[in-house]
Amino acid sequence: MKKALALTCAMTMAASLFLTGCGGSNNSSTDSASNSGSSNGSGKRVVNVCSWGEYIDEDLIYQFEDETGIKVNYQTAESNEALYSLLKTGAGDYDVIVPSDYMIARLIDEDMLAELNYDNIPNYAKIGDQYKSLSFDPDNKYTVPYTWGTLGIIYNTTMVDGDITSWDAMFDEKYAGNVLMIRNSRDALAAALLTVSAFADTGPKPQLTVKVTNPPEELYYLDLLAEGDWEHAGDADYSGLDWSYSEEEIAALDSGLLDALRAAVPDSWHACTAEGSNGAPMWGDLLGEDAGNGTRLHTFGYVGVPDTYRILLVTQSGETWLSDTCTRHSLQSSVTVDWASKTVDLPPVWAAYLLQFLCTLLPTLLIEGALLFIFGYRSKKSWRSFLLVNLVTQGGFAAYLAVSVMQNGANAWMTVFFYLPIEIVITLTELLLYRWLLTEKSKSRAAVYAISANVCSAAFGLWLIDPLWHFLVTIT
Repeated sequence: MKKALALTCAMTMAASLFLTGCGGSNNSSTDSASNSGSSNGSGKRVVNVCSWGEYIDEDLIYQFEDETGIKVNYQTAESNEALYSLLKTGAGDYDVIVPSDYMIARLIDEDMLAELNYDNIPNYAKIGDQYKSLSFDPDNKYTVPYTWGTLGIIYNTTMVDGDITSWDAMFDEKYAGNVLMIRNSRDALAAALLTVSAFADTGPKPQLTVKVTNPPEELYYLDLLAEGDWEHAGDADYSGLDWSYSEEEIAALDSGLLDALRAAVPDSWHACTAEGSNGAPMWGDLLGEDAGNGTRLHTFGYVGVPDTYRILLVTQSGETWLSDTCTRHSLQSSVTVDWASKTVDLPPVWAAYLLQFLCTLLPTLLIEGALLFIFGYRSKKSWRSFLLVNLVTQGGFAAYLAVSVMQNGANAWMTVFFYLPIEIVITLTELLLYRWLLTEKSKSRAAVYAISANVCSAAFGLWLIDPLWHFLVTIT
């Protein structure tokens, strides 16, 4: 688990330590932070430092005092909140402090930190840009990165059976009473949350299936290419192989063929599975699966699937093929590659939208039409009114639903916050219209029909929407 400290910064997942100048509203901000502390009664310069325990090697303090002649008054704080209390009450008068990200933001808001004078910090230029301009200090006025590291688990091998490989061990009952945790609420909470299932990442995700007809008879790898050069940028890196395969599976891949695929990637593009996906994770299938009928399926999924892509296929004998640029127009879709003719067939996007529209509207008309007949409506006027009303209400709804489902997929959030509310509005609208237009029977019968028809069609739609969407994805 990574952890960020700003000589005042403990993030749960990304760690850096920052030095901050400490001051208040009554301080001359730049001057107080740029001078090397104050002086004691003998005229010797002194710097007062408060840090987390064990974050500064005391031998380093002695070396600093010998080289500069500046006395260091060094204290430690057991938590961000303890440090804050010392500063707020005036019990701690420090020149430099080491808090965590959220506490830095609070101290800045309350005008308790002095701005730094970078003329006195020349080595600041040697610090990596990924550690600067962070959210709690975007202008780098108050903090300087000091160290970087990770929060981990240390255990006595003589007291533990097997290896400790996850945070679950911290909550194993057999170790009860023998676990010591760093006193930091955020780190403790993060460790606890890593042991439970999370459901925030639910709902449909982008997916692209590449169908290869007449595939090579020899071993080949197929990958998606995304625009932009692949750059290893710390936490923004998402290794496609690590996402897609286990360590054993990666070891079993043909390393020569994998290198040949990577070498065939043109400039300004990168291989999503063989290299990684910049900015977002994605899994992919280089090998593909036999789908029968001389077809192999290569599936690429999750949030990193590119909207604009190219397809690269490399065989073991050294043959290479690269497609033109293609565009994914729906959340989940497929594309067909004919290896024999070296062509790509993209299904027309209008066909997918039309199928989704018809598969939503036609069942609605059949269900509500059957109920209209059961309720005793036989006249041409009643049926014309039925078709006119449904063309406006259900037709409009089906058109919007077709676009929404194809672009975003079918999920529970759409059902709760869109599908059901719209169905209620449609039901009330049709109730009023049918009471006015269906004069063949009483107004009360028309109202009962409107409610019954919409309840039945809505229930059927809820049952049909998800499997229908997945079916349409397979044929478009």
